[in-house]
Amino acid sequence: MLEKSIVDQASYPDAVTRGFKIASSGGIRDIQLDSHIGTEAMVSAEVRGSGNNVYRTRVTIDTATQEVTGFGCTCPAAQSMPGMCKHAIALAFRASPALIAEEQAEEKPEGRPEEKAKPKKTPAARARRQPKPRPVQKARTSFQVEHMLDLYAEHSRATASGASQLAASESGADETPADLTVVIARGVNAQYSSSCYDSDGMWHIGLRVSRGKTSYLVKHIDELVAAWRDGAPYTYGKNLSFIHTKSAFTPRANQLIEALQTIVDAQSSAFELYGRHSYVYSSSKPSTKTLPLRSEQLVKLLSMLVGTSVVYEYEDIGTPSGRSKATIPVTDGDPTLDVEIRHDDAREGYLLSLAPSEAVFAPGDGDTGFLIAPDGAWQLSAEFVHDLGLFCKSVLPQEQELVIADADMPAFCATILAPLRELTRLAAPAELDELLPPEPEFEFRIGLEDGAISCHAQVSYDGRIVGLFDEARKGQPVRDVEQEMSAQEIVRTYFPLGDNDTPNYLTARFRYGSVYGGASDTDPVDPWMPANDDESYYLLFSRGLAELEQVGEVLLDERLARVRVRTSPSVQVEASVAAGSLRLGVDSSELSNEELLAYLAAYRKKQRYLRLDNDDVMRIGTSIARVAELAEGLDVDAARLIESDVELPSNRALFVDALLKRADGVRFSRDEGFRRIVREFETIADSDIPLPDGIGATLRSYQEEGYRWLCLLGKLGFGGILADDMGLGKTLQTIAYLLHEAATRPQGEAGTSLVVCPASLVYNWMAELERFAPGLKAAAVVGSKTRRRDAIAAADSFDVLVTSYDYVRRDIDQLACLSFGTVVLDEAHYIKNAKTQAARSVKQLVAKTRFALTGTPVENRLSDLWSIFDFLMPGVLGTQKEFARRLSTPIGNGDEAAAKRLQSLVGPFILRRLKGDVLGDLPEKNENVVYAEMAGEQDKLYRASASKLARSIAKQLPEDFAGSKLQVLAELSKLRELCCDPSLLYDNYTGGSAKLDTCMELISTALEADHSVLLFSQFTSMLDLIAARLDSDGVAYQMLTGSTSKEERMRLVKRFQEGAVPVFLISLKAGGVGLNLTAADIVIHYDPWWNVAAENQATDRAHRIGQTRTVTVFKLIVKDTIEEGILALQQRKRELADSVVGGEALGSTTITRDDVLALLDAGR
Repeated sequence: MLEKSIVDQASYPDAVTRGFKIASSGGIRDIQLDSHIGTEAMVSAEVRGSGNNVYRTRVTIDTATQEVTGFGCTCPAAQSMPGMCKHAIALAFRASPALIAEEQAEEKPEGRPEEKAKPKKTPAARARRQPKPRPVQKARTSFQVEHMLDLYAEHSRATASGASQLAASESGADETPADLTVVIARGVNAQYSSSCYDSDGMWHIGLRVSRGKTSYLVKHIDELVAAWRDGAPYTYGKNLSFIHTKSAFTPRANQLIEALQTIVDAQSSAFELYGRHSYVYSSSKPSTKTLPLRSEQLVKLLSMLVGTSVVYEYEDIGTPSGRSKATIPVTDGDPTLDVEIRHDDAREGYLLSLAPSEAVFAPGDGDTGFLIAPDGAWQLSAEFVHDLGLFCKSVLPQEQELVIADADMPAFCATILAPLRELTRLAAPAELDELLPPEPEFEFRIGLEDGAISCHAQVSYDGRIVGLFDEARKGQPVRDVEQEMSAQEIVRTYFPLGDNDTPNYLTARFRYGSVYGGASDTDPVDPWMPANDDESYYLLFSRGLAELEQVGEVLLDERLARVRVRTSPSVQVEASVAAGSLRLGVDSSELSNEELLAYLAAYRKKQRYLRLDNDDVMRIGTSIARVAELAEGLDVDAARLIESDVELPSNRALFVDALLKRADGVRFSRDEGFRRIVREFETIADSDIPLPDGIGATLRSYQEEGYRWLCLLGKLGFGGILADDMGLGKTLQTIAYLLHEAATRPQGEAGTSLVVCPASLVYNWMAELERFAPGLKAAAVVGSKTRRRDAIAAADSFDVLVTSYDYVRRDIDQLACLSFGTVVLDEAHYIKNAKTQAARSVKQLVAKTRFALTGTPVENRLSDLWSIFDFLMPGVLGTQKEFARRLSTPIGNGDEAAAKRLQSLVGPFILRRLKGDVLGDLPEKNENVVYAEMAGEQDKLYRASASKLARSIAKQLPEDFAGSKLQVLAELSKLRELCCDPSLLYDNYTGGSAKLDTCMELISTALEADHSVLLFSQFTSMLDLIAARLDSDGVAYQMLTGSTSKEERMRLVKRFQEGAVPVFLISLKAGGVGLNLTAADIVIHYDPWWNVAAENQATDRAHRIGQTRTVTVFKLIVKDTIEEGILALQQRKRELADSVVGGEALGSTTITRDDVLALLDAGR
């Protein structure tokens, strides 16, 4: 039973024999019984392997069934293949049940007598008996630990061996690098009877290693490769053992081992993948004394050995063993191959002989190969392999007489005679030249019938005509196979259907009829293509006919002969501007309108080619794509542009110009009115619009350019967004324009301007108007309803009215009855949501010119931009639904073309400059993220709340999440408050706040260095906590929130600017815009907001014109919390915005279930 269990689990049959040999020859030492539980006994020992290596081995044997139930070994074979290695088998044979019993007996204490049956004790005796302590079993080191210790011991031995070798070399030992001699042999080894190997193309390679005068045959190539890879020691025999580093081998040997490594790894993987079952009869893993190689692998190895020699083992019937060996040179170049052809009249045929007849052709990849013979191995040229490779593979080695019948000699000559003459030393009768086939003449008849274009192809040999795709038959002329196949490939390319398979040219050589059993009962169908396949139709007439004409004569039927291949037409777009309108039309001098419409329809269907009604054909070019893109951008039907001129607002002229002036295949015709608009926009910086008289400030150069840009838009009747970075003086540039408009307005023309701004900025605007344009009569539309109505009624008496978004909403009925010269929306992102009453109200205002001022034209989503442009120039971006379909949704999905189209549409009407680009004298702004790390009770409260929310959301389906979004956002807000200070949520909390402590340290450090500080937070309750800490520290401060009145705001700003207090606490929403606080040079953002634009606006209360010191910004972030996730979200929004308008903070505010989980994950 034990023997059967071993045989069944052996990794290969030879392993059983080898294991028994090791067991019977004393190759096992230090056998120990590790454990014996029940009937299973584990035995371990040291077992000697190849090369004097010793491996730690263990087996587990069921002593009842005599079966091996477990095994392991530290040898390489056990790590790389399934089944028992020879060492485990040896130990299993040695560790018989009898031995286990003997080992157990040896463990009993000496002198202990055998136990005898004892009389049963009475119950009282049993009660008095005390339980004996259980014997403590001695600890036995685990097999894995022993294996680890063995590895370290082996490493130590290798190190010692290397040191001893180094010492030997220093004392005069042989330092010659080891070299390898390659032995090659052809044929299949019995080990490789698998279908994985082709015996015709199978070679074997063996190795002999030599160092100095010592040489050994390599018995295990895989072990050599493994030792070389690991830099490990390896023993070949008594006199040769060394550490296999790369420096221990010659360069050529290293190159050879590296190549063999790939082969060894591949074969080992194949064996593991397919197992023994792939090796049909051997059932064993191949020995690595020799490696099997495919022909291509042999060619690659031999190419490395050019210039050296190899040992070639080959069949030789003249020797007793039937095989011989020879050391042969490996050279680069074609050999001299002697070929003789002579006629045997008696046999009515020709005899073919070659020398060297023993040569073997080994083909490689592509046109590579070697010819190998007992006197040399030659690396063949690509020409030799291409022209004679099949010949050599078929006839070499020549093991019998080769005969060519007289009837087949013409085909032989047509196929191979020319390359034999060129590349070999050929001895052949001169009469063979007369057997060469005549030059073929091809004819291709192409016709159109029943919706198919067919090609009847034939070839003539001295007047004897054969169908190009006819099977070879007796009685046919000798055919030029190579030229016919070349012609067939061309026909097959353009006529893919029908009977166009390559014919069987061998049929005529069969003595007993066709290989297919005789002639076909049906006539062959000429190759053909569908006539309605426009792409195939175009390719045939644009390329196919020309290719066929290179081969032979092409005959077309009458209808096909009239077909022309037209070039892709150019398209002309005509644009003109008059009376504030843009007229556009599209036509082509090469196509009629009907053909141009068909051309457009083909493009829309994503066709690549178009066949016209007269059968002419053309490729769809890029010009029509530009027309379609123009129509898409203008939101008009492209067919309308072709059928008749389309009238549009003149503000579309800049988009048309940007799209078409560099469009390939489009001729762009523009009238003077169109050119004037474009020219004036391109030369704004050089325009001669003077600054208005009475402006009470000196404008910087970029501010003058912004003023001229506003003037140009106003002159043309366009609207625009002045989107300069915060602090660059958008208010001043606008006031300059309002002053210019008032000065240039014709006498008697109504032209009062209206400024709409947040309520907190109304008085700021009034103050700035008084400061920079004292000549303008301005009134604030604020206060009671009666006061506001009186001011509106007297609008014609003023140059400028200033009011708030809220008052516009209340007074829209009265305001909508007026006609303003200009309406300016300050902080225009207030109307980013088109559905709000504020947005709807301002869009009812009547004005000649409309402007929007905002540093963030896109705060959260692209619909923000649409809403502002819907106020400025209604319709320029289409309806909101159309805008979403054509632009915002594709851009959100990463459509770069849509983003560029939007840039072209809105770019001319958005002027945005960044402070870093235009203010060379503006001090630097340094931004820093300061991390605080929670601990103690604060950390526990946060982790518990975050974990609870994450679990709750994880259980929800995405559709369920939508219904609970408000609740989720509320929970996220609580997490943010916990980061700020848990006492915001828990009245009795006393555990402190890591962030508040960090903040107070920053403020203290800043004040010690005589800095002034702005501190922003979204939570006014947090500002109260900070104020309490400042009070306790004796630090003077002031606070501004949404409840602060407009008058008090102005007083607080003035007081801080005068240096009365060093710290200004401000709520982000109330004080993020409209304030000039350049007295501060330290800005602290206590908590991050979802939109970085809001934070930047707040920062720019200090970093703006008038600032003389470097501004340092600190963002306080609690580490490993939701706040880190918010920072990442801010960055993503900024990147998307930059791709459209160069703004900040663009992206969707729609928060998904996965978004929330990602934010929570940032805090883990």
